[in-house]
Amino acid sequence: MSPTISTKKTKEPKRAVKSRMAMEREKVILLGAIIACAATILIHLLIQVVGAVQFHGKVKQELQALKNTRMLQVNENQAKFEQELELAKRAQGENLAGKHRDEEFARRQRLDPAFGRSETEKAMLKMKAIGEDAELAPADAVKKIAKLACPPGSGIGVYPENNGIRVEIAFPYKAVVDAHPDLLNYLPGYYYEVQKMAAGIMKDVFAFGAGRGISGLTITCQNLERVKKQGTTTREIRDLFIVYGSPGGRDWLRLSRPEIENVWNKRRDQFPALLKGF
Repeated sequence: MSPTISTKKTKEPKRAVKSRMAMEREKVILLGAIIACAATILIHLLIQVVGAVQFHGKVKQELQALKNTRMLQVNENQAKFEQELELAKRAQGENLAGKHRDEEFARRQRLDPAFGRSETEKAMLKMKAIGEDAELAPADAVKKIAKLACPPGSGIGVYPENNGIRVEIAFPYKAVVDAHPDLLNYLPGYYYEVQKMAAGIMKDVFAFGAGRGISGLTITCQNLERVKKQGTTTREIRDLFIVYGSPGGRDWLRLSRPEIENVWNKRRDQFPALLKGF
């Protein structure tokens, strides 16, 4: 009788079932271990990434701070350099200016025509030319010089004498007042300007008339004043200020006003009496 295939299920031995179940548990445990290990790795990587980002930010901040410090130092050095350069330029400029000032002052003392721009300087150049003109007679040259040195309306007298030429000049007090309206009847200021004008006239006449034989110079400041005579009031010319000076071999062109006031002689001075009631 030939064998036939049986359809009856055979029962699995208990040992095999336990073995299979143990293997299933091991697979689950292994899978859990793998997942845990992967999660740990991912967490570690994430921590490293975060740390790297933070470290990069910190490094960037430190680099920026270092850059700012360096830029500040560079700017300070640049500012210091520019300041030192400016000081050096200024010092050099001051030295050059001082040198040029001395040279210009010397040229002005020599009355260099290049500096004859103002009316006063032009007048001085004219007086210099007149004083050096050999074709002019001494008295004529001195009178022309005195006319340029005095304000308009002045009286000028030139009188030849045995020992030279005597010069007499009278300038109007009104010329001083008109030239200084800012003083507005401030008598001490006008008195100062009267002395200053007299000193300037004496300086110019002696400086540019040198060599023309001037023996002496009298300068008078005159003013119209009300004078009572026998019950009537008239206006007469009165001498407010009179000074006299002689050349004396001085370098008049280089004398200052106070120095001139120290070498002239006052013959009349009405201003101190006028100032008492001021």
